[in-house]
Amino acid sequence: MSDSLIVAAEGSAPYKLLEDAGRGILTAEALTSALKNGVPAATCDDSSESLLTKCARACDIECVKILLAKSAPVDAVDKRGVPALFVAMEYTAQFSAPAVAAAILPHSPLAAHHRYGRKDVIELLLEHRASTELRTAAGWNAVHWSVYNSHPIALELLLRKLSADTKKELVNEADPDDLRT
Repeated sequence: MSDSLIVAAEGSAPYKLLEDAGRGILTAEALTSALKNGVPAATCDDSSESLLTKCARACDIECVKILLAKSAPVDAVDKRGVPALFVAMEYTAQFSAPAVAAAILPHSPLAAHHRYGRKDVIELLLEHRASTELRTAAGWNAVHWSVYNSHPIALELLLRKLSADTKKELVNEADPDDLRT
């Protein structure tokens, strides 16, 4: 768990915010009100998943903006070592209406928006200096995560941000056997 996160007690107001964010039903108004009433922007659940990460997963750009403006830790990681930037690259948001629609109609415009609609969230996290160098407990960095989740737009954004040294390192890490079909 990131040292900068504050674990919400079950049943508390921050805990309810985390639940709503996880379900994709947190509103910007509710978040703003809670933050004004003393809920820390660095709130997380017992698995160390932060409020920022949950909002990124839900593709909620407004809530992500609010949390970043309130200095939510952009690189806070959960127990798997996964930060908000990585989560913003994942394909589905559990329980969200767009995720359900994307599963039912995978080639619909709604599915395409759901799959690639997080571009604005990814760009915002990168603008707020989300690290592209972090690695998960399994050793994956942001580029690995974007490729695994088949997110070419995220990959393009990441490659623009990566340093030349990091790009060389990624090429050197590549195992030619992994590239063969």
